[in-house]
Amino acid sequence: MFEDVKMTLSRTGQWSGELTHRTSDGRDVRVESACGFIQDGAIRTVVEADRDVTSGCGTLEALREADRRKDEFLGHSCP
Repeated sequence: MFEDVKMTLSRTGQWSGELTHRTSDGRDVRVESACGFIQDGAIRTVVEADRDVTSGCGTLEALREADRRKDEFLGHSCP
C-alpha cells in the first residue's frame, strides 16, 4: 500500500485515501489521509493530515453485513 502512495506522490505531488495506522499502544486505526509535498529550496518534505474514521468503519461493515444477510434471506425465500 505504501509503495502505491509513494509512487502517486512522486508522480503527482499529492495523494489521498484511507490507510490503517498502528498507534503506540498497538491498536489499529483507520484514517482518511491526505499527503502532499512542501518544497523549500532543495528540501522536499512530505506532509500528511489524517482523520480517524475507525468508528465509522465498524458501522459501515455492520450495514454491509446486514445488506448481505437481507439478500441471502430474500434469495432463499423467493421462488
